[in-house]
Amino acid sequence: MNKINTVKKGDKLEIQIFNILKRLLDNEEFYLSGKRSKIYLKKDYYSALTKNKIIVDVAIETYLPNMDTYSILTVFECKNYETKIPVEKIRVFQTVLNEIGAHKGIIVSKLGFQKGVKDTAKVTNIGLCVLNKNEELNWINTRLLKKFIDDNIENEQTIIHYNTSDKVNKRMEIQANIFASLLLLPEIPLKRLVKQYFKKERIHKNHLYLDHQLCNRQLVYSLLSEIKNKFEVSHEAGKY
Repeated sequence: MNKINTVKKGDKLEIQIFNILKRLLDNEEFYLSGKRSKIYLKKDYYSALTKNKIIVDVAIETYLPNMDTYSILTVFECKNYETKIPVEKIRVFQTVLNEIGAHKGIIVSKLGFQKGVKDTAKVTNIGLCVLNKNEELNWINTRLLKKFIDDNIENEQTIIHYNTSDKVNKRMEIQANIFASLLLLPEIPLKRLVKQYFKKERIHKNHLYLDHQLCNRQLVYSLLSEIKNKFEVSHEAGKY
C-alpha cells in the first residue's frame, strides 16, 4: 500500500473514532463529563522537549467548573493497521504523551494488539481498545486517570449531605473524590439513576444523610452500590 492510501486509511479511522467519541460525550455516556469536555480532531500541542508542536489524532480537553484552561487532556492514537499493534508503538505513544503533558492516552486498533502490549500498557498507564465491526469500542485495558488535584477544586451540590459531627477533615482525599466524580460520572444518567432510587425508596427529600442512624446509612450505601455497579466507580467517588 502506498503512502497516500495509508494516510487516507488512517484518516478514516480517526474520523470514525472522533464521531463515536463525540456521540458518547454528547449523550453523557463516556467516562469523561460531556458538558465539561471539548473534543478535537488533529489538534496540535506544544512539546517543551522538542520546542515544536505535535499533532495528535483525537484529543479531549476536560475542564473543571469556572476554569478557562483544561485540567485533563486525553489523547487517542488511532492505528488502522493490517496487523496487530506491536509493543514499540506503546512506547512511542508514551513519549508523545510525556512531551505534550497529556494526562491520559488511549490507543485504538481495528485488529487488536500483539502479545505483551497489555502488560506494557498497564505499566505506562495507557488504555487499549478495539473498534469492532459494529463501530463500538471494546475496552481491553483501562486504568484510572491520574489525580491532579489542587486546593481550588470546588464541590458542587451533593446528593448526600453529611452530618457535621461525622465529617472527616481530609481535604485532599475529599477533593480527589470530587474530581473523580466530576470526570467519571456523567451527569444525566447519574441524575436519572438517583431519581429512580429516590422514587423506589419513597424518599421525598432531595438529599440523604450519612450519620449514625442505621436506616440512613443503609439508604446511602444502597444508593452507592447502585452507582458503583452502574458506572464502575468506587463508593467514595459516588458520594460526591
